[in-house]
Amino acid sequence: MTPIYEHLVLLGAVGLSLWATVPRAVGQEPPRVPPGAIRLVNFDRHGDAVAVCAEEPGPSIRVGARTIARTRVWIASGDTMRQAATEPGSCDPAWSPFGDVVAVAAPSGLWVLSRDLTTTTHLVNTSQRAPTNEFDYRALSKPAWSPDGTRLGILVSNGGTSWIEVVDVKTGEQRFKSPPETYSFRWETGSRLLRFGSSVKEIP
Repeated sequence: MTPIYEHLVLLGAVGLSLWATVPRAVGQEPPRVPPGAIRLVNFDRHGDAVAVCAEEPGPSIRVGARTIARTRVWIASGDTMRQAATEPGSCDPAWSPFGDVVAVAAPSGLWVLSRDLTTTTHLVNTSQRAPTNEFDYRALSKPAWSPDGTRLGILVSNGGTSWIEVVDVKTGEQRFKSPPETYSFRWETGSRLLRFGSSVKEIP
């Protein structure tokens, strides 16, 4: 399961985040744009199901010191497409290895949604307290499941730098946090090894 888009984050001096999408060719046909949306941002497929992030019409969203696009996530299977009940600004859907749940990055943190959207889990909450300055926040993106589906890695940014966090899928407990200035990662075979930059870390 390979995402077909990667995000480029441009961080301004006042914490303004602008998101651009760069297609990565993996031979997957893009899904249709959901009804009412204006453009496809990214998506992830698992079997006959596809999770779609698309931008809605309307002004950008202000979240603390950040301005983000008005994106939402939809789940489509066959001719049925339903919007996930997460807040505007949600994006980067990622199916679990078994295709039963999908992870979604949102302004309020990391959510895990069942395939039929009947169950939602707020796995990581990033909106528990008011920020003390323009860099005091955690913006999440690019969730990626370990091959065995027990952990989720995610890119975290705060307007000044980025790093990787890994959480336990059942408890939301943080298992690992990388040094700053880390901007990408991938899971190695076996679900314990995480590669980021030139480093490889065994995750407990």
